[in-house]
Amino acid sequence: MNLDRATLNFLNSFSEAVKNEGQRLHDEGTVAQIFGNHLLIQGRIEDGTWSCRTKLRLQGNEWLGEASEKGENGLAALYATMLERIARSGDLPDSPNEVGEKSLTEILEEKNGRSLTGIEDELVGKLEKRFRRFELERSIYDHDLVRLHPRWPV
Repeated sequence: MNLDRATLNFLNSFSEAVKNEGQRLHDEGTVAQIFGNHLLIQGRIEDGTWSCRTKLRLQGNEWLGEASEKGENGLAALYATMLERIARSGDLPDSPNEVGEKSLTEILEEKNGRSLTGIEDELVGKLEKRFRRFELERSIYDHDLVRLHPRWPV
């Protein structure tokens, strides 16, 4: 895979120690989960006694990363997440339930002990779409509420 400038800049921004630790995490297969698209990638790193959730967001020509773990472990987890993205040639599942986790619909059906009705399923689908958009943009707009329900007071 030919790396774009944003990816190269992101990988080169880390110290040598963080790069080595991130490479080790990737080589040992600690990237337990990765999903997203070309603008937002989320991952989970599990290395023995600790785990870390990562989020990589492409803004303009720059990758920005967030990790639940602070310090060098979090930075190494971000590096490993990007290496996993590169290894998969950018072909990532769209949602976490495609890599072993349950969807919101499955969780609700399990908790309620029944299948969702058509209206309930439609509302859950809308909620998931709005949440994905919130994850990308970090903003909630009044039309998000209207899309959930047209009579929602804004």
